[in-house]
Amino acid sequence: MTPEDTLARIARAVGCPLPARPEAIAAAVERHAANAAARERVYARTHDQLRAAERERDALRAALGAAP
Repeated sequence: MTPEDTLARIARAVGCPLPARPEAIAAAVERHAANAAARERVYARTHDQLRAAERERDALRAALGAAP
């Protein structure tokens, strides 16, 4: 099943009409892929920021002599 087929199946399931032109469907698939990639970058950046904050917290605890 192609991404276009999947998109069409989902659109039918939720009652949302898709454009009939294949190039419009392909553009929608590309936008979806770009949005997914952008979300993944945000998740990765947020994860990195969380880990950095945890390292900073642990360093401060160690400096103050508290147990982690």
